[in-house]
Amino acid sequence: MEILTKNFCNTLKNLVSLPSVRDLSAFLEGETAFLFIIKDYGDKPATPSQLSEELGVTKGRITAIINSLTRKDMVRLEKVDGDRRKVDVRITEKGKNYIDEKLASTNAFLRSFIDKIGRKDAEELMRILNRTVEVMRDEHIEGLDATDQQKKLIDNFQKHMHCKD
Repeated sequence: MEILTKNFCNTLKNLVSLPSVRDLSAFLEGETAFLFIIKDYGDKPATPSQLSEELGVTKGRITAIINSLTRKDMVRLEKVDGDRRKVDVRITEKGKNYIDEKLASTNAFLRSFIDKIGRKDAEELMRILNRTVEVMRDEHIEGLDATDQQKKLIDNFQKHMHCKD
C-alpha cells in the first residue's frame, strides 16, 4: 500500500503542476474570478462589499482588483445617487468579452481533452472522479483544512462555471 500511496501522491503532484490545471485555477482567484462573478450580475449593479463577500477576500483586496480592472476598462464605477461615499461596480463590454473568451477557450480545451482521450476513457475518468468526490466529500487533511476564502472561491467556481455543449 505504501508504494501505491507514493505513486498516487506523485500523480497528483504531476497533475496540479500542469499548465492547463494552473490555467483552470485562474477562475478561482483574482481578477478572472472577479469578472466571472460580476458577469452574472448582468445589468444589476454590485457593491464592492457584495463582491468581497462572494469572493471571500478582504475589502482591501477587492479595492485593488476593482482599481486594476477599472484601469483596464473591464469594469466601471458609478456613484450611488444620494450617497457620495457609495459606489456600484458594473462590468463593461470589454470585461464581458474577456471573460466570454476565457470561458470559450476553457470549453474548447475540455472538448479537445475529451477528443484526445476518447469517449470511453473520458466516461471512465468521470466515473472515477465522481467516486473520488463521493468518498472525499467530507474528508479533511488534518492541519491543512481549506480556509473559508478557499472554500468560497471553489463554491463560486462551481456556481458560476457553465459547461457548454
